[in-house]
Amino acid sequence: MASSTSSSPSPPSIIKRLRWWVWLKTIKFLVGTSALVRRLRPSLGKAPSYTKTYPDLPSLVNHVFLPQGHDRTKKSLPLLIDIHGGGFAFGHPWVDDADNAYYAQNHGLCVVSINYRKAPEAPFPIPVQDCALLIKAVLDDESLPVDLSRGVAIAGYSAGGNLALTAPMLDGLHKRFKGVVAFYPAADVGRKTADRIKTSISPPGRKDILIDGAPGFNWAYVPRGQNLKDPLLAPVYAERNMLPEKLFVMGCEYDILCQEAEDFAEHMAEAEKGNKEDLGEGRVGWKIGGLTWENLLGLEHGFNQRLLERDPVLKERWAKATELMRKRVGEWLWEEVYDQ
Repeated sequence: MASSTSSSPSPPSIIKRLRWWVWLKTIKFLVGTSALVRRLRPSLGKAPSYTKTYPDLPSLVNHVFLPQGHDRTKKSLPLLIDIHGGGFAFGHPWVDDADNAYYAQNHGLCVVSINYRKAPEAPFPIPVQDCALLIKAVLDDESLPVDLSRGVAIAGYSAGGNLALTAPMLDGLHKRFKGVVAFYPAADVGRKTADRIKTSISPPGRKDILIDGAPGFNWAYVPRGQNLKDPLLAPVYAERNMLPEKLFVMGCEYDILCQEAEDFAEHMAEAEKGNKEDLGEGRVGWKIGGLTWENLLGLEHGFNQRLLERDPVLKERWAKATELMRKRVGEWLWEEVYDQ
């Protein structure tokens, strides 16, 4: 597998850094504005049941989703903690609202979508530490209507998939989870964009959405001199016992992160017992022990959250794929993680 060097490369030019800084600031502004608009005009059926903050990080707003009509005094729901993506540099819990509303409403879960500070103002390891603090706060939050004895899972998308894998490595938090769902995770953050491109398949007639942005994200998130093989940065270098018992890892066929996600799954599979079994039902992937890997054929990075896509054919295809993915993840959670 293509791998990262042991430390970060030489710094980019001042002009390039300035360009990345302006680009990231612009995206942060747009995401922040969208968050404000959604707070004032929440989407019907997709808005969180409520929002809350925790004392350790009072400036970060977190979203809580419950099944419609659930009595908040009844501590009976399984818990899913969610972490949004955004290249570690932008993003907000609202990005995952539609997915989280689905899991709450259709699978009877309490979903808490946690926030974290963003690069470049808060580079590695701050987002990992923020997520660990909030994970602990959520797990210790007696006001949530959850029954932790039924099993606890954590999930994340892209950069959030990385954080869902790495944050529980701190303070032994992985022992408090039974399962992780990593949607198209950045599993080897230090891997060069050129190496990622060599091992990827481009979307037909399109450019991978991450190709232009990946170098800027890495510049913002990874400090100079950082060990790129630190498992807290790149979970592809983690050991299996640093993670929860059950893992469901997904990559998108047309995504420069797909190969490193599969490399991560293969590395974790080395510690599992038994033989790989094909997923079947037309799916491309395998299962061994507590680990499931799936390559989502024909799909691009972030397909379930690409709100600005204009191609009507792609939008329809992605909507159907999103519905199917959510269904399969919900079923996996109930089969592998939660007690009935």
